[in-house]
Amino acid sequence: MSAHYRVTFNAANNEDLQQGFALTDQDGVPISLAQTQLRMALADLSGTERLEASTQNGHVVITSESGGQFELLIPASQMATLPEGIYRHDMILTTASATRRIWTGTLALVEGVTQ
Repeated sequence: MSAHYRVTFNAANNEDLQQGFALTDQDGVPISLAQTQLRMALADLSGTERLEASTQNGHVVITSESGGQFELLIPASQMATLPEGIYRHDMILTTASATRRIWTGTLALVEGVTQ
C-alpha cells in the first residue's frame, strides 16, 4: 500500500460525520487491519488541529480486520465545536513496522440550521 487517496467530505456542524471504508490493494484484495492503529486529524487552513478521530479514542472503529473495513464517526456534539469553513485532514495507518498516510483531503463544513 504505497498510494494514498483523496477523500472529500461535505457536512454540517449539526450532524454526525459518519462513513465506512474498505482498504484494498491494487488487485482488490482487502488489507488486513490486524494490530493496526488509525488516526485522522482535522485542521483548519492555518494548520491548527481542531479534531482527532482515532482507534484510540473510539471515533475510528475497525469493523473487519481481515476485510480491511473500518468506520469513521465524529459525533454531532464534536462537529458543533467547529465553525463553518474548509478544513484539511489525512488518515494515518500505523503498524509495528510502518506508518503510512492512506488519504488526504478536505472537509467543507456548513453551519447547520436546526439545533
